[in-house]
Amino acid sequence: MCSSPTNLIRLFAGVPITPNISHFVQKVQHQNARQTSLRWVPLENLHLTSIFIGEVSPLLCENIVGVLNIIAKKTTPFLLTPTEIKIMPPRNPRMIWLKFNPHDAYKNFLDLHQQYFAPLNLMMRQFDTYRPHITLARFKENMPPENFTFTKVPATLTFDATKLCLWEAKLQKSGATYTLLHEFVFPTTNK
Repeated sequence: MCSSPTNLIRLFAGVPITPNISHFVQKVQHQNARQTSLRWVPLENLHLTSIFIGEVSPLLCENIVGVLNIIAKKTTPFLLTPTEIKIMPPRNPRMIWLKFNPHDAYKNFLDLHQQYFAPLNLMMRQFDTYRPHITLARFKENMPPENFTFTKVPATLTFDATKLCLWEAKLQKSGATYTLLHEFVFPTTNK
């Protein structure tokens, strides 16, 4: 389950990327291979975050797993459509995102997180607007890259959200490493 019996563990949950999204991101990385001001997120770490839980006691892990299981059981697979690659956020740019069209199913998915994590006092940050995205890269020194190639997102590209995962993140100088702790497959019909 959770690896550390005594130390705090850093947890987050989200939807893992699909092979078609991975292939597209590889293309973007290849087209921008000469960008030295970027730190690309490794393909195996790419995901659509649903909640950053933060550093918690391993004693809470069983409860977190139970909550995520409930959320997954109440979520049917949903489809997101990527729209663009964009430098974000606008006021303090420091990342490159693959943005998706907002979708009611995604909003409902996040609302379930709010509803079920509140009793654990693990409330996620509220935003006025839901902005589904995958972080592709971060700026090494908060400096936007020069001559970045904004690869056009194919109109046929879609992201099938079919499961929810819980990961442990370990921060290191070379970047974060993620360990998959649990996987919860969405049922094909709501319960």
